[in-house]
Amino acid sequence: MPRSCTRSIAAAFVISAWMTLVVAAQNQLQSSKDWPTTVDAAVHDILSNLSDEEKMQIRITRKDGLMQLHFGLVTGIRNRYGLLKGNDKLLLSACGRPCRPDDASVKIIEALWEALQK
Repeated sequence: MPRSCTRSIAAAFVISAWMTLVVAAQNQLQSSKDWPTTVDAAVHDILSNLSDEEKMQIRITRKDGLMQLHFGLVTGIRNRYGLLKGNDKLLLSACGRPCRPDDASVKIIEALWEALQK
């Protein structure tokens, strides 16, 4: 199978996995006391919402392929963890300084991918 086809199939599986997160985001952590305040805590929460198959699909996706899924991934993380609603501690954990919620979401996605590489 051509490499581009394999990447497309893997991307489709990752999209499916991230739809799980987007659905979970609709069930937002309502209280700011429930928001994770570190990237590690956010990654732990995401991992607890993914199946083993979804984790495997993310694991085998190339890191540069994650950003092809940018919109759904970033939106789910941003909404679930209150990045637009004052979760400044998570923004600081992700970026090391104040940053845009989308930038912090990308850092969390990369940390998730890196955690699954271990």
